[in-house]
Amino acid sequence: MTMMELPSALNVIIVTPIRQLFGAEVFAVTLPGENGELQILPGHLNLITALTQGALILREGNDKEDLYYVGDGFAEVCGETVTILVNEAAHYSELNRADIAAELDAASKLCQETSGDDLILAQKQFKRAEVRKSVMLLARELKLPEPEISADLLSNPIEH
Repeated sequence: MTMMELPSALNVIIVTPIRQLFGAEVFAVTLPGENGELQILPGHLNLITALTQGALILREGNDKEDLYYVGDGFAEVCGETVTILVNEAAHYSELNRADIAAELDAASKLCQETSGDDLILAQKQFKRAEVRKSVMLLARELKLPEPEISADLLSNPIEH
């Protein structure tokens, strides 16, 4: 009796309402599930799961990793294809420290000044900025290459 050979790669696709952000083969993907992180490896059972905003980590083999911020959505594992449908996504290198700092500041002020439905919206904006900041910090922890800094940020740095 011969053992069935497991596939060695996953085909991962990240899609937002605006664009397909990623589509390639990887060894593994770690997703921000509603109940915690979920790692998908080749040979995983078929599944559909809800995602919450957070870090999505792609492992491309030879210890090479890549990182994305993803918003709320769903992931479907079907055979060796993992389709990730989220309301927003960005490669870690697209995240901007100054923008995130401004988002945190604005959302924090809104949280203090509003109530009711506006407060709920301000809290969601604050959480989004906090999660995006945590993805930037994770990129540093994973020792991913630093994104290139635009000239306007160099002339107006923000302390962190």
